[in-house]
Amino acid sequence: MAQLHFHLADYTVTWNGESIPLLRKEFYLLQYLYDHSPQAFSREQLLSAVWPMETPSDRTVDDHIYRLRKKLGSWFGTVKIETVKGYGYKLSYEKENHAPLPVIQDPEFQELLQQVLGKYHLYGQGEAVNAFLSKKEMGIEAPQGYEVILAYLRGDLWWFVEDQKLPMNEKLYFIIIIYQSLTRDYAKVISYFEQGIKQNAFSPKTHFEAKTLGLFFSYVFNKQFRRANDYYSQLTKDIAPEITDEEHGFYPYLMNVRLMLALCEKDQDEVDLLLIKMETFFERKPYQRELGVFNIIKGVNLLRNGENVKGREMIENGFSITKGTHFKGHLFLALDLTLFFLELDGTDPGLLKMIQERKNKLKLEYHPSELVKEIVKILDIHFI
Repeated sequence: MAQLHFHLADYTVTWNGESIPLLRKEFYLLQYLYDHSPQAFSREQLLSAVWPMETPSDRTVDDHIYRLRKKLGSWFGTVKIETVKGYGYKLSYEKENHAPLPVIQDPEFQELLQQVLGKYHLYGQGEAVNAFLSKKEMGIEAPQGYEVILAYLRGDLWWFVEDQKLPMNEKLYFIIIIYQSLTRDYAKVISYFEQGIKQNAFSPKTHFEAKTLGLFFSYVFNKQFRRANDYYSQLTKDIAPEITDEEHGFYPYLMNVRLMLALCEKDQDEVDLLLIKMETFFERKPYQRELGVFNIIKGVNLLRNGENVKGREMIENGFSITKGTHFKGHLFLALDLTLFFLELDGTDPGLLKMIQERKNKLKLEYHPSELVKEIVKILDIHFI
């Protein structure tokens, strides 16, 4: 049959070496029809499958089918969306003899692919991740389960509640992070993390992240500074001492949160030591996502010490680096971190207002009240 390849990184679909860019819902609609071909679906069934959290008009499916047919026109005769009279639509395609590129089946190639993606991710090169995964003609495909990373990278927050394919344990950690970004209800976030860890509700990888960085970060943001200090000691001595190794991927994030805690406790000697330590680290390993956060923290420290102009410049530099990573989900973290300290210190009301406006503008892209409602439904099912 016609083997279509769906690329979540850029919402393109590929057949026989030709790629067609689609809009987000066009992509999901085509993928749903393809995955269930040759089954026919009514308009109501397609609305429920592709627009589960929305109330679109009756014409929505027809309009999307019309646009898909136009975009897939060059494949007509091989890939067709057919009208089932009096009912709805189905996808059909002809059999073909094209075999997938042999390299895709090569374990060594897949291992190299994982290593390259891992490095791009570690260094915060979101644009490079998307570009790399767009090289379909080279046999490059996103590894299984990588959809979560791609969705968070692009800031496709609705995907986490709409997706019906990946197991919930693969997405649950990110759903809590999204809830945190939209509500800043850190007490509730701590409760979700603690319950999720206790119930083994997360995938192994995200379980480790929740147990280490997730909880430590949330304790600081919930202003539970003594608890955060105690947890840091447990974390680095008993729970996961390996993350204190500078070669560990979590190390720079861990130290950024440790620096935040020192700032919260007004321990300037510790702040100065950590600033020097992390400056040296980022000279050797310029991980862009963590470097952006680090520069924002540096800017906060400058504001505290009365260097307002330099402080603002450093904070803006941190935002610039964060935007340059093209990891849209991390913009929320950068904004929340800045808001946290500006609200805590009251040092720069003008800057606080500007950052609040940026955060509100970013949130509005996602219809936040509706998204939060859907997230709460999911979390209530898992953590009652």
